[in-house]
This record gives sequence, C-alpha cells and structure tokens, in this order.
Amino acid sequence: YLEDFDDDQDPDDDDDMFSGFGFRNGFNQRTRGNMPINGNNLQATYSVSLKEIFAGKKDKISYSRKEKCSKCNGTGSKSGKRNTCPTCHGSGMKSIVHRQGNMIMQQQVVCPDCKGTGYLNTDINDKCNDCHGTGFRNVNETVEFEIVRGNYAPIIIPGKGEAGQNGGVDGSLIIQLDIVNDTKFIIQGLNTPNLGYILDCSYPQLVLGDTIKIDTLHGVKEVKIPECAEP
Repeated sequence: YLEDFDDDQDPDDDDDMFSGFGFRNGFNQRTRGNMPINGNNLQATYSVSLKEIFAGKKDKISYSRKEKCSKCNGTGSKSGKRNTCPTCHGSGMKSIVHRQGNMIMQQQVVCPDCKGTGYLNTDINDKCNDCHGTGFRNVNETVEFEIVRGNYAPIIIPGKGEAGQNGGVDGSLIIQLDIVNDTKFIIQGLNTPNLGYILDCSYPQLVLGDTIKIDTLHGVKEVKIPECAEP
C-alpha cells in the first residue's frame, strides 16, 4: 500500500493514517477478522528398498507434532478464557509502516506476540500448566502407513501434521520414501513404474546374442539377449 505522505502528519500515527480505509493498525478487521489458520504440514523420511516397494509394505513411523492442548482446549488459560491480543487487537496481523521519501509503505505480518491467533493470555496466574499458555503442546505420535505395491510417490496422511488455529484444519504428514541405492536396478516411470536392470555384457553378446541368468526381485530368472541387441 502506497500513499502520499503529509509532512505535517505523524508517521507513527497508524490509526489516523489508515482510518479512512477501514484499517486499524494497518489491518482491515471488517473484512478479515480472526480467520481460521490451517496447521502446517510435516515431512518425514522413510528408507525403503526396491524389493519392498515392488512387493508392498505396511509399517509405522514415529515423529513429533504440535497438537491443541486438551487440558485448556487450546485457550492457554486455566479458566478457559481467551483474551484478545493487545498488539493486534484480535486480528492476528500487525502492520509495519515504512517511510521512503514522500511515500509510506505498509507491510502486514503475522502478529509476533500471539502468532496469528488473535488471542494472548497475559495473566500469568491463569496460564495453563500443560502448555504454558500457548494453547498447544508437542507430542510424540506413531502412525501406520502403507506402501502400495509399485508406488513410490510420497504418502500423505491428512490430519497428522501441526494443529490448526481458530478452528482451522490440522495439517498433513507427508512421508517421503528414500529408496536405498541398488547399482543393478533402476525405476522407470512414476504412475505405472517398471523395474529396469543394468546388465554389463560384452560386444559379442550384443552381436551374437546369449542366454544369461540374472537375480531379480522375485528370484533368479533366465533372460535371452537377442542378436544385434541395442545397448
């Protein structure tokens, strides 16, 4: 937001500066208010072999996540009261005004005091003992997941990420599959992947053809190299 700056106007008077546009502290509360904030997604890495991918597998993974405090129901207070943050007046956003010559520039950032929730428990005696007034607590979580046979795309588990705020939905847990390197095998394709095998062979074998045995993920198989085969 840019506006001509009057030298007689106090640049620190944010309320008067933006009052004509429905702003208070640089934030339009009439249009946004204290909106729900969805929780952040979390990522975890799981090491897996090609044999496990092409056979399919079920397993569990443990990680740490932030969830809403069950003791205070996310209010951060023993009494259950939610006090409006005095810094952002409940909007969850704070306005920073910069002056550049005869112009002023407004930047909206997440309120550093309430972390965008719009609420802040300033009563030390009323703070929840479990979450220390934050409304959230870190917990160790263990979830089950399944690697579908032949699928090595990231596994997304909704609702197992960071907790949402102001009624926002919880984020997701995204499990990235870290494929253990195998010098013999390569994966070709994503939606319908095939398994490739890297074979070291001689020039006469390519020209004249040959019958060899290779160790596949399903045991030893006999493979015929046709005559005049391409590398």
